[in-house]
Amino acid sequence: MDELKITEIDPESFARNLSERFLAAQDDEWFARFYAFLADQNALWRPSKYSWQQPGMLRSKPILRLEDGSLVVPFDDSGHPRAYLPGAANTDLPCVRRSIVAHPMAFEFLKQLGLSEPDIVADVIERVLPKYTDDRVAQISDEQYLCDLYLLKEACGVDSKINRDRLIAASRKTPFVKAINAASGQHAFKTPGDTWLPTDHVKLLFAGNPDYWFVHDLIPQDIHDVLVSMGVHKQITPQHRAPSNDGTVALQHQHGWHVRGLQGFDPDATIEGIEFALQNPNLERACFIWNHLLIPYVKLLEGDVEEATRQDFSNCKVKRQHSNLGNLIVQYGWIPTKTLEFKKAAEISLEDIHSNLLQNEQLCKVLGILPRDSSRPAKTDLSKEFHAKALGLNVDDLANIEFIRQNPAEFLKLKRRIESRSNNSEIDGKPPFPTSTSANPERRESLLVEQIADAPKKEYDVRNRSVRITRSEIDPTTWLRNRYTNDEQQLICQICKEEMPFRKRDGDFYFEAVEMFTNDVLDREHEAQFLALCPLCAAMYTEFIKKDESAMKNLVETLTRSEYPEIPVQLGELQATIRFVSTHFADIKTIVRNSQKVSIS
Repeated sequence: MDELKITEIDPESFARNLSERFLAAQDDEWFARFYAFLADQNALWRPSKYSWQQPGMLRSKPILRLEDGSLVVPFDDSGHPRAYLPGAANTDLPCVRRSIVAHPMAFEFLKQLGLSEPDIVADVIERVLPKYTDDRVAQISDEQYLCDLYLLKEACGVDSKINRDRLIAASRKTPFVKAINAASGQHAFKTPGDTWLPTDHVKLLFAGNPDYWFVHDLIPQDIHDVLVSMGVHKQITPQHRAPSNDGTVALQHQHGWHVRGLQGFDPDATIEGIEFALQNPNLERACFIWNHLLIPYVKLLEGDVEEATRQDFSNCKVKRQHSNLGNLIVQYGWIPTKTLEFKKAAEISLEDIHSNLLQNEQLCKVLGILPRDSSRPAKTDLSKEFHAKALGLNVDDLANIEFIRQNPAEFLKLKRRIESRSNNSEIDGKPPFPTSTSANPERRESLLVEQIADAPKKEYDVRNRSVRITRSEIDPTTWLRNRYTNDEQQLICQICKEEMPFRKRDGDFYFEAVEMFTNDVLDREHEAQFLALCPLCAAMYTEFIKKDESAMKNLVETLTRSEYPEIPVQLGELQATIRFVSTHFADIKTIVRNSQKVSIS
């Protein structure tokens, strides 16, 4: 072939160059032979088994000729067939041309590819549901609609879980549920997730609310369970995060800030349509809210939230607060009295509430409804307690705020004193900084001087880019990890003094070992010249110190003069410090003093 200068065409190169224009020009007999050939070339059309594996290239080319002569790719983006094998009965679904499938080898390939005859699930997904997404929906009669619903119910009963899941996923995105607006009575087709079964409780809570839709009474009762499986709502319950095994509710978890609710409390808890119902109360609705929604879920109205800068919450602060639901409950005047007035919780006593409301001491306490007797606080005290709760505070917090307001000078002095001690981890909430001391500093310094004298100079090999070809004998990453892991097994950044942001898959913290000095300052290899930094601090240090000659010079001068293992640095607009454990600080100063390329002034 090479001597004749003829290009050899193998199956892969043929498939790669195959175009829709070429395929459209071929007759059915050619397609039959083409499919028979592909039966032994599964690498060209197989699906990918692993995330890193590419599927066969023909899966994305229009290799299927349909009955109407058009060409389509075998599968859509979700992996579902774009065409079917023709069955005994005619169908409106797209099928491969019968004259092609009549060839046994072509038929065998198409089955291997993953095509099958149309089934009831495919019929519903590709023929029935699309009618409800375009202009055809206006022409659907009640009789045709009921036929479609029962076909949908039959399709839900198929044995194949894969097909059933496909059907449910497609149905949830389609506005095929005939519904009535809870306020206007308007009829419309809505998606399952936008509609509710018209149970007595649902109608009681949502009546008059224009944001809610009820399943139309045309839809038979025996279809309701099918609709619920597709996302139609049936029951009114609070929406809230589920607690973990220890009873806490995770609210935030990010570097340096962690928040959780205690004893199952979720401050974001709410109930569908509750605000409208509270704004538009009547006796029956109010009793349903009180007796069926609040008493069983009273723990969701108010609870404790812990906030901490440490993952283990060892330095947490606890605050008592209402949830979103609790705030709405105390905000509106919806609680019925014996005189059929609707009042806010702060405006009534226990003796005032209507007799249809079940007695519940815990709920009354959360809402601030107290007995009317001599022990009842004054109205101004109740007002203070109400507003304090709305702010996430208690009455004692208000007293402290009042004390600060009356003693501003003393408070400012205390504030400055706390700020001046910001490096103390117990004050600033940062994790404990590691410690490392030497039993014999003089001997350590002597050995380090010998190491520096014998250390190789940093060398670079010029290739397409400058490549470093020397390293210190001890891995800097391991050396730093051993020194900057505290007693709580947290690896601490030397600049922000925070725990490194995440652990790798092997369980070790990810961090960056950054050379403290440029090659112009220190040309020797040694593990002690590296810093343990989080990714953000590493980037800022490289940009504002290592790339700035004057900043690097100031750093060296500050380091050589400092007697305390923490030196200031200016990272752009951020004034920060680099903190060392004692042994590292002593080592780095020794290295600087004994480097031939450093001049100490």
